[in-house]
Amino acid sequence: MSVFEYLDVTNDPNWSKEQASFVSFKELALNFHFALQVNHPSDVVQNIEVISHIYDWQAQTNFQQFWSAYNPQRIFQDYGVPSSIFFSKPDKTISSFSLWLLYEHVGFTISYNWDFPSNESIDSDQICPNMENNGINLITIFVQNKNSGVRLLDTDSAKIKIATGNWQTSENLLRLEESEFYAELIRDSKHCYSIP
Repeated sequence: MSVFEYLDVTNDPNWSKEQASFVSFKELALNFHFALQVNHPSDVVQNIEVISHIYDWQAQTNFQQFWSAYNPQRIFQDYGVPSSIFFSKPDKTISSFSLWLLYEHVGFTISYNWDFPSNESIDSDQICPNMENNGINLITIFVQNKNSGVRLLDTDSAKIKIATGNWQTSENLLRLEESEFYAELIRDSKHCYSIP
């Protein structure tokens, strides 16, 4: 394990302080970014964000195994139907996509990104959100104090994600409500969804 840097960022000294670090596990070809925001002066942790991605496609199996307890089906089993489900898919001709699950009642979000190497032949009219899918290369987990009074979509983390992606609800992209998407994935963790 190598720790490349520790960043200490203070936006407003009277309100909050964010501590972030970047860690690389070279033997696994995985990078991690950890961020912690503390409310000042009460020194109460407001949110924690962990971002993990691979930087070598050869490490795909390591990544899948490392994060296997956080696959979408397992998250559904543990937390139930999400408050919101979003997808980011640039267009039907591009095979990459992202899935973002929000659980407002517990203050938790998790997002996944699948980005396929150019040599893989993938059906771009389908979304297959499972961890066995070889394109998975990024996972972001965000947890916030559920008593903070801030909606998940209003957090800085969500605002950045929204600004940098073409996010659509499951209803808009797949013509499925959250409960329908949930039921299909609970039934079959390898289910693929067709984009109408």
